[in-house]
Amino acid sequence: MEILNEIGTVATNLAHFMIGHVVKLTCKANLGTRSNGLVYWRKSNIVAGSGMANYIPNNNEHEEGQGVANGCQFEKTDSIMYNMTDQDAIRTSNNPPQFQCYISVPGSTVVLPETTVKNFFIKVRLYHSSL
Repeated sequence: MEILNEIGTVATNLAHFMIGHVVKLTCKANLGTRSNGLVYWRKSNIVAGSGMANYIPNNNEHEEGQGVANGCQFEKTDSIMYNMTDQDAIRTSNNPPQFQCYISVPGSTVVLPETTVKNFFIKVRLYHSSL
């Protein structure tokens, strides 16, 4: 997973942004032998200690990739655009905004536990962007 900011800088761990910045979050998923896997997104709850909640981006904020064959295996890349908000900036340091992508394969009941999926951690500063 990686975070791309407006100038194309990549961050693979905690990234810092200001209110109003739009970031592109990209997930590259290994679908195994199934080409019909779907990528879904979750966002951390504003309440510290709460679980992740489903995050459904608007149509213009989502780039759904196609399954690509890599030998007998399939990979899929999925991206969302997210605008940093005032609410993101007031979170406590132990509850930064976090995003998670996960895979669902129609017809399969296998689900990865939430704790085994890597998260995007984002720190949002209280300053407003002039972009």
